[in-house]
Amino acid sequence: MEIEARRTPIQNFYAGQSIFLTGSTGFIGKVLTEKLLRSCPDISTIYLLIRPKKDKCPKSRLDEMFEKPLFDRLKKEVPNFRKKIVPVIGDLEIEDFGLSENDKNILINQVSIIFHIAANVRFIENIKTSTIINVNATATILKLAKHMLNLKSLIHVSTAYANCHVKHIEERFYSYPINHKDLIMFTRNLHENIIEEKISRIISQWPNTYTFTKAIAEGFLRDESGDLPVGIFRPAVVMSSANEPLVGWIDNMYGPQGVTVTSLLGITRFHRYNPDFKANIVPVDFTVNALIASAWDVCNQFRYDPIFNQHLRS
Repeated sequence: MEIEARRTPIQNFYAGQSIFLTGSTGFIGKVLTEKLLRSCPDISTIYLLIRPKKDKCPKSRLDEMFEKPLFDRLKKEVPNFRKKIVPVIGDLEIEDFGLSENDKNILINQVSIIFHIAANVRFIENIKTSTIINVNATATILKLAKHMLNLKSLIHVSTAYANCHVKHIEERFYSYPINHKDLIMFTRNLHENIIEEKISRIISQWPNTYTFTKAIAEGFLRDESGDLPVGIFRPAVVMSSANEPLVGWIDNMYGPQGVTVTSLLGITRFHRYNPDFKANIVPVDFTVNALIASAWDVCNQFRYDPIFNQHLRS
């Protein structure tokens, strides 16, 4: 009881919980995994969805990931953290992620918190591929979640730009000129060129297929999540860490990093900009802290009724 009293409410929430994380080898996924293991040491298990590769098994990919400086502090403070990591082989582009029956049953029976981070973030990706990964995969996550009797919280990571076709964006759902069911049907049955021809005017309201499909995924969750404890998290442009676990860590060249590096190398000499516009950037450690708190907050907004086997808003 004394140890429990020293925990924060969020640490108490995560104690004994099993977490399923997609996008675990991506930038945000790595930092989220590190933060959860370091700050919530009483977590039971973290299941990491890892895409199979011909030249690397899941264990090798994890070994490579945990060798990054990002995890040095964790190794010192929680030396046995690897015991809580369980890789799950799956691919977002395959039906039901290609999960084995055994892995599917383990996730359904054990998982209580889901962070769905994985996404195709290429702005110039074709609409078919972008829909499969950003919309269909979200549908697969929700299908799994509906079978999880212990589910406390499902956090879907969207983007602050999913609804950029709206002048003033609020923290609410929006309606879209195409239904998620129609978009999924088109991508499954029609050729890429025909799809673009059919919905080109609709897509043109968004700057790229990434933001468009993220918007449709939000619409899908609005219509299909029912009474599940689901939250949508919309980060802006995620940058290097501000403070933890070390200052300035990043492992990619996305967004402002690419612009900065080319300028430092002398490749780019000039940039056009509008001094009246503010850059919507946020450090990755701030983002991850908010993600962790969001799962706790979503759970608090729901009251689980074991008699009726459903979640009710408190």
